[in-house]
Amino acid sequence: MRFKIFLTSIAIIAVGAVWWHEHIETIRLQAELDFAHHTHREFIALQAEHDRLGANHADELEALRRANAERNRLLLELEARKAAPKPPPFSLGEWIPSRFWENRGNASPRAAIETTLWAAAGGDISSLESMLELDATTLAKSQVLLATLPTEYREVYPTPAALVATVTTKNIPLAEAQIAWLHDSDADHAAVGLLMSNPEGTSALAHRDESGVPPPMLPENARFKLVTVSLHRTTAGWRLVVPANAIDRIAREFSAKN
Repeated sequence: MRFKIFLTSIAIIAVGAVWWHEHIETIRLQAELDFAHHTHREFIALQAEHDRLGANHADELEALRRANAERNRLLLELEARKAAPKPPPFSLGEWIPSRFWENRGNASPRAAIETTLWAAAGGDISSLESMLELDATTLAKSQVLLATLPTEYREVYPTPAALVATVTTKNIPLAEAQIAWLHDSDADHAAVGLLMSNPEGTSALAHRDESGVPPPMLPENARFKLVTVSLHRTTAGWRLVVPANAIDRIAREFSAKN
């Protein structure tokens, strides 16, 4: 009897041990399954984020590609403009609007004329000064004039060339200009008849030569003024010679203001 009870107890213990083992194994498997589900969800989320970033990256790459293509196009256009032959400076008898005036340097009389107009139109006093030549007489007259001006004026016009350049800038009509005639006296001297449109139509701007008679075939016209410009070729290129009577006109302008 006792032996049967012993065997029964052994069987119960064995069954309990098996149940407990299976229970523990079930818990472990459930934990692994839960972890697998969690990992799968994270993978799905990461895959979605990867796809989103990939799409954004593709958009950024496409934007960069378009920007680079536009940059290359502009560079090619710029190179083509550089390679294209530049149109010649002022042609005789051709009206050139002020918006097309350019810095042409001063390798020729026509280039010097256009560069001077360009500097005057843009208020580039320094560039305009470099295009002017004052001989001894003109320089002496301008120094005398500067000495008579109030201190505040002398601060604005520190040199004779600055005085002439500043006044010239104020008196250049921003309309059209053309070279009416060009005469080379010799290899280093030239004279240019510069015809300028005067939209304000004031006949007081009409220029006469030293004899007081307009050039032949040029009737008085309040809409235009003709300025006779003398040029001298120096080691630094052609420059516009400022006549002494230009200082007289500047002096009259200051007298009228005061």
